[in-house]
Amino acid sequence: YYQEIGLPMALGIIEAKLKNHEYPTMTTVESDLRRMISNAKSFNEKSSQVFSDAEKIRKAVSNFMVENNPAYSTRDYKPFPTPVPEDWQPPSQSSTEDKSEEPEVETKAEADDSTRGVSTLRASSAATGLSNARESETPAVHVPDGLGEPFDGDTFQAAQEKIVAEMLGLKNDDDELIVAPFINLPSRNLREYYRIIKHPVSLNIVQRAVQGVKGRDKPTGVTNFKSWATFEEETSCIWKNAYHYNEDGSDISEAARLLEDYFYRRLAEAKKVVSEPPPPKVKLRMPAKTPEPPKLTLKFGMAKPSGASGVSVD
Repeated sequence: YYQEIGLPMALGIIEAKLKNHEYPTMTTVESDLRRMISNAKSFNEKSSQVFSDAEKIRKAVSNFMVENNPAYSTRDYKPFPTPVPEDWQPPSQSSTEDKSEEPEVETKAEADDSTRGVSTLRASSAATGLSNARESETPAVHVPDGLGEPFDGDTFQAAQEKIVAEMLGLKNDDDELIVAPFINLPSRNLREYYRIIKHPVSLNIVQRAVQGVKGRDKPTGVTNFKSWATFEEETSCIWKNAYHYNEDGSDISEAARLLEDYFYRRLAEAKKVVSEPPPPKVKLRMPAKTPEPPKLTLKFGMAKPSGASGVSVD
């Protein structure tokens, strides 16, 4: 175990550090918990009980930290396990003699990108054509023929429709649809997902919004997104939800990264040539002027002369 794990971590260690007030922030607590989880998954087989328990702990930690770690209020924050010491090397790589005699083998612990908390894809992802997707500026995806065209001359509506249609057709090198997990929402039977994910979004939901669908009404043909910012905000929930719910380095997380990369590349191209529609003019309707009530005039009788009336006594 200690030959493969460069920074052993356990609940006992974390508890002791908490009692000694060694954690300056919630992020450092989360990082140690994620290091413990990463170690368990790196060392144990996916089919093992330890791996399964580690995944349950990961989801519990993630759900708790989203609500309690102030770092999540920063848009670009991404959780990460505590990094392995830079000077640590597996015994098989500790000397140049060993390196010359034996081929270099990447250990499971090294496969964890500790500086960002994102595991690289292993053999299981190769079958889906997602490996090495982050090593190139151009995502390793293909779009159907006729898509991916320039946005010159497109309206704001047409540009949004084009981007969504392209994402729905993204495929990998093996001609497999990589966005299949994101086309529709997960089954409602997956209660844990809907407990953790507060705002579920799918590609179909985004497409319906672009078509102007509200509730069960028919499409209006006018997008519900009146700016690029609102279009981006809603669409980005697809990959943000995938990162939050799924394990770092899983096939779904890597597919989400490909989708995210492609979306932002095409969005940047569209924003260069397609302007947002002007905001609608707001007309203030003043209430009708209430007519003034009629004036009341009080008329009093003439006063009688003081000597003309009275009581006379014979």
